[in-house]
Amino acid sequence: MKIYCMSDIHGCYSALCDALELVIDHLDEPDTKLIFLGDYIHGGEDNIAVLKKIMGLQNIYGHRKVVALLGNHEEMVMSGFSSVNEMLGSGEYDDSDDSYRYWFERLPRYHVEGNTIFVHAGIDEDSGNAWEYCTEDYIFTEQYPHRLGKIHGLDKKVVAGHVHTNTISGDRR
Repeated sequence: MKIYCMSDIHGCYSALCDALELVIDHLDEPDTKLIFLGDYIHGGEDNIAVLKKIMGLQNIYGHRKVVALLGNHEEMVMSGFSSVNEMLGSGEYDDSDDSYRYWFERLPRYHVEGNTIFVHAGIDEDSGNAWEYCTEDYIFTEQYPHRLGKIHGLDKKVVAGHVHTNTISGDRR
């Protein structure tokens, strides 16, 4: 299985399109998936275009081939803390967000493929094989600080977004 992952797009539509150019032709191949790890909105100026693109890819290829996971920024919209286009919302209800809110509510918090767990932020690493039942919802989408330790008793690896690559690598470049 060949799996491509993208995370933390944050409304940057042109960057998303550039990244998709590298993988889109492969989605027609068998045993290939694209997994989005959350945080599609807030930061760039094209939040709606990003959402429409990802939803469109799911409509073309199916939800099993193009998997979209929930991130903490989508949760902010679901909770009424923000709107799709505004990170710190005014608290006013924006009915133009309804179709996106409906989509957000149906996004899974994690996806397991073989021996790999895909998630926006993390899992309860102290739970070993019971991670799926012991991880609280907020850890899947908001875990901070990040954790990179070995997960004792778990024969799986974790692929997560949420944290800047330079933080994980320890290299500011």
